[in-house]
Amino acid sequence: MQPTDRLLVYFAGHGIARNAEDGPAGYLIPQDAKLSDPATYLSMHTVYQALCQLQCKHLLVILDCCFAGTFRWASTRKALTVLDRVHREHFDRFTRFPAWEVLTSAAHNQEALDMITDQRGQLAQGNHSPFAQSLIKALRDNAADYTQDGVITVRELYVYIEDEVAKLSQEQQTPGHFPLRQDDFKYERGKYVFTRPDFDPAQLTQAPNLEASNNPYRGLKPFDERHSNFFFGREALIKELSKRLTQTDHPLIGVLGVSGSGKSSLVKAGLIPHLRMLNATQTHSDFGRWCILDPIRPAEDPFGALARAMLPIAHPSLLKLLDAVPFDAVFQADRSPTETISQLLFTKLARRWRNASPEAKLLLLIDYFPQFQHLCPSAAQSQYSQVTHTIQQTLAPLAQLLQQEETALSQRIGNWSREHPGMKLLLVIDQFEELITMGSGDSEDESETQRQSNRDNSQAKSETKQVADRNGSKPNSRDGKTADRKTADRKTADRKTADRKGVSKAAIFSRFNPFTSLEQSPPIAAAPNYCQQFLQSLSQALIDHPQVLRLVVTLRSDFEPRFQNSVLHSYWQRSRFPLRPMTSDELRQAIEGPAIKQALYFETPDLVGKLVDEVGQTPGALPLLSFTLSELYIKLNQRWRENPDATERALLFSDYEAMGGMAGALSRRAKEEYVSPQLDDIDRQALRYSMLRMVSIEGGSVTRRRVPESELVYASEAENERVMRIVDRLVNARLLVKGQENEICYVEPAHDFWCAVGMNCNSGSNNSRN
Repeated sequence: MQPTDRLLVYFAGHGIARNAEDGPAGYLIPQDAKLSDPATYLSMHTVYQALCQLQCKHLLVILDCCFAGTFRWASTRKALTVLDRVHREHFDRFTRFPAWEVLTSAAHNQEALDMITDQRGQLAQGNHSPFAQSLIKALRDNAADYTQDGVITVRELYVYIEDEVAKLSQEQQTPGHFPLRQDDFKYERGKYVFTRPDFDPAQLTQAPNLEASNNPYRGLKPFDERHSNFFFGREALIKELSKRLTQTDHPLIGVLGVSGSGKSSLVKAGLIPHLRMLNATQTHSDFGRWCILDPIRPAEDPFGALARAMLPIAHPSLLKLLDAVPFDAVFQADRSPTETISQLLFTKLARRWRNASPEAKLLLLIDYFPQFQHLCPSAAQSQYSQVTHTIQQTLAPLAQLLQQEETALSQRIGNWSREHPGMKLLLVIDQFEELITMGSGDSEDESETQRQSNRDNSQAKSETKQVADRNGSKPNSRDGKTADRKTADRKTADRKTADRKGVSKAAIFSRFNPFTSLEQSPPIAAAPNYCQQFLQSLSQALIDHPQVLRLVVTLRSDFEPRFQNSVLHSYWQRSRFPLRPMTSDELRQAIEGPAIKQALYFETPDLVGKLVDEVGQTPGALPLLSFTLSELYIKLNQRWRENPDATERALLFSDYEAMGGMAGALSRRAKEEYVSPQLDDIDRQALRYSMLRMVSIEGGSVTRRRVPESELVYASEAENERVMRIVDRLVNARLLVKGQENEICYVEPAHDFWCAVGMNCNSGSNNSRN
């Protein structure tokens, strides 16, 4: 046996499992074995040890026997899903590195059928076992080549065989697929592959270039539907959520979780593509086909966002106007026809336009009106202007109607349903908490006003202190009055802002203060009228169309008490869909899946394991994990830019260590927030004091502490507003996590390391400890 050889070992016979000290042990039964004498059995462990002495490069062991899954020293880690395409770079890596794999016909506690029988127990076909017949068909007929690229990986082989054996054995046995040498990662970097006799690797497509635009990780941003190709690890939750939608007593589903738990990504990159797949494959059973509206965020204009999403079904005649715009031809060009549109933006719009449904194209014209105007040929400018004018003339009145008439939404859904019997309508509202947080002073204009007021106060205090220092005395009454006058001016401005919104300053604070307990939390009716109207419209639509409408909202769990007593209260308790943390296997899939798609790989399994461990210790850390992985890709991209001859597509452990791991990425993010020009010195002081409440010092080490929000309420209304704004800012930056447990809302640092960073930013370590 040579180090470059490929070896396939196939055993078809009898197997047996016996109890051992550390679990069931597997044995193969040779032809000359005596069933009454266990000493004549061939231990699977002995087989394994013998195989480990081989020097071959690629090894595939196939066991078609009872209890084959007791080949238990092979890793039980779940393998990744099948690639949608094997690129040339994939194939080169698969064949360049060693690959030792195992394919088993049954689980560790299952017997394997010798023959295929029908429901009456009669011999159904051939003389093969279900496993063997599936294997032969997979390779001889090329049935396992899902990607139709001439390459069959063992993973593809397994997926095909698992499905076929389930059918042929009537669900009596479950094949398995494992790496053989868990003790040595080098045997997992390659793949055992089968190719057709006439296969030419040069015919394989090239992997995507290592460019910034091809980063498979989203960083701190959530996944959208167009990123579903890189969304891994939530398959079980997606199916569970999809199943919940089919239940007639669940017209509303609230996807709940702490910030950074992946609520938005689950719905937009998981659930919605899954439902579209069901539509395309006609596997929606008796529940009907789905019409999926574009997800909305309430932001500052919930009715405007709702009108935009409803436009294609409320005014379907608008879809016919798309025939008058020539963008199908425009996007066939290789590059942007105008200098006013960057190549990157042109490519983005072209990709989204080509893949869009007519409804989605209509919304693209709304969202990118100026860009499409630049792209429109001169000869078609008149038609394009007419189309966009018609859309705008329809959109604004629709938004106004939805706001003014409580039943307008329900009526539009009813009209659509009569034209589309049997179809279901899905409306997704992302970040539902914005119905509460909008208008709370977080808008851009008000934030700038607040920052200017803070700067004025800070400057006044500084000037007063300078005078006191020069005089060697306390500030005189005149200086104090100056500062007081500035503070009073600020309060007057705040009061005017509140008056413009039609609600008092006290009402704003009591309504938007995130630090109130469940008992103290005012009902949503305290919100501005249009927010209450929005909830009432949703409630009326759910009441009128329980068999047609499905409303899915994503909501931070700390805001849940604010909706439990709203007009949606009758649905709320049974609508709850709390997100559980990802398991280790799911985290591995989320980490490795996007890399595999882009023909990337991890230099060592220690890197993946380290990331899994860090995330498991950090609440709401999925964005930080994605941010760290994104940084690793950027490092790889940088190496390729600096070295035109680079060929390795490996994400390196050394890069991970150099950046300080996930904690280092977190530290840099924290310092960026701390030195942000949007914060003044008073803000930074409030940030430090708030962080001090969130730490515990035990044995000289700093650890994070979960703080009830009631601890962050101060006597000063201005200080409360400042702390609220800073905490929300850090939550949005994924540095803090807000949640709810036992009806108590809390805040805590995202990671122990951030405690030290938060306390020591621009402050001495000793002072912070004190």
